[in-house]
Amino acid sequence: MPDKHRSTQFDAELAGISNRVLEMGGIVESQVAQAVYALSHFSGETATQVLRVEERVNQMEVEIDRDLSAI
Repeated sequence: MPDKHRSTQFDAELAGISNRVLEMGGIVESQVAQAVYALSHFSGETATQVLRVEERVNQMEVEIDRDLSAI
């Protein structure tokens, strides 16, 4: 029975990471759209916002990598 518990726990952890990767992908998709807008409209303010969000994306990536290594 311990094998079933480990398998269930692994599946749950993997599903959680998968959800976070999808969330990160959505954020990046939005960043690309904002970056295109910033370039086409010469908007420094929008470009700055994209860079601010990039910090969050980078942190998410580090956390996901860490959690993947742990499981």
